[in-house]
Amino acid sequence: NAPGSGFASSPALMPFLPRICREWLGEEMLLPFVETWWLGQEEVREMVAAEFHRFILMPASGEPMPLLPVRCASLSPASRKQWLSLIQARPQDFVVQAEIPASEAPVIEGRLLKSRPVVWRAFTLQTDHGAEVLPGGMARVGKRPAQPQLWPTHAGFTKDVWITGMEEVSRAEVSRPKTDHDPTAPPPEVPSRIAEQMFWVGRNAERIEFATRMLRTMLRAQAGEVGKQVSSPLAACIELMNGSGLLPDGVVLHPAGIDDTIAALIHDPATPAGIPALTRSLLLNAAPARDRLSDDTWRLFNQLEAIARPVTPAVGTASLIRTLDSLILHLAAFSGMQAENMTRGHGWRFLETGRRIERALGCLALLRTAVSRGGDGPNPLLDPLLEICDSVMTYRRRHYSRPMPGPVTELLFADPTNPRSIAFQIHVLHK
Repeated sequence: NAPGSGFASSPALMPFLPRICREWLGEEMLLPFVETWWLGQEEVREMVAAEFHRFILMPASGEPMPLLPVRCASLSPASRKQWLSLIQARPQDFVVQAEIPASEAPVIEGRLLKSRPVVWRAFTLQTDHGAEVLPGGMARVGKRPAQPQLWPTHAGFTKDVWITGMEEVSRAEVSRPKTDHDPTAPPPEVPSRIAEQMFWVGRNAERIEFATRMLRTMLRAQAGEVGKQVSSPLAACIELMNGSGLLPDGVVLHPAGIDDTIAALIHDPATPAGIPALTRSLLLNAAPARDRLSDDTWRLFNQLEAIARPVTPAVGTASLIRTLDSLILHLAAFSGMQAENMTRGHGWRFLETGRRIERALGCLALLRTAVSRGGDGPNPLLDPLLEICDSVMTYRRRHYSRPMPGPVTELLFADPTNPRSIAFQIHVLHK
């Protein structure tokens, strides 16, 4: 599609499509669409508030938002109140749709045919002869019977649908089913689309951890300040942040803007390298590869999404640090599941490759910033650098002294036994 044409698929336009069709094309729409209401209209908000349980709440722009889409009938009273308050504050950002039951289709589970909900998505192309509907599309298949709605972030599978002919296929003899003793070899390859998504699942998971550790170190340094004067640890963190790659190109963090920058990276979904945006990217890349990730992993991802949900910035530094601590623990749990529960197939290899590349890049950016000061004497950037790279205890155990440039560089760059070092990432990638 041409750049900018994605606006045409915005859910906020759907309520107005019949009139747009009449005004621009002078004709009625040939196919009905799901009933949709944009909440930027006051009369619509009043109607929705009165019958909130009937609808599916979605982002108006079509861009993903944490926890959306959501089936309003499944919300608790407290969650319902929170969503209605958010709608009242930002009505233009939301639409609601009527709840449409999915179709039913036979699905093979083991050796049995079972009925499962299915939603089929068709695609059209604009050609020299007009719009043409492609033969096939994508189907979303639920894992459970009577699943009320099927979204990419819900339990289920995404399948390609191919229509290979317009006529009924003649009956053919069904091949003998495999016995329990037939060996079943794993598929030799992974589709390129899945490989890319698993790669970016790994990179985004590591980016979230990198940003979380960076922000936690800054908040701890900020909590130790006395008065309005910027302390040496906080100044060191600011210098590392400017070299970390978390800030947009051309943006330089200054002490006066540190509170706004931290708040944006923790809470603002529009900040590209912020935690909400990175979590959204993680889930978007993981959704199409759902059948390669365990249910426990998805429960963990759902908890990550809830923790990283954009909310009104917390007042206390201690509250923010607790949130970041929780994020780091959940990301560590994902690393453990990846290491202990995933089969070592091609999907795992691409995920691991993404993680190792991203970890090496993050460590390299911080190390380059720290050592660029030069000299062999004390360097105030080394303490926060070791904390961000989770190597404080290792350094203290080996060197009974304050951090010095040479030993820190050796630990984070060349030590093949340190899981946080650049040499370790290269060794894993080589294997």
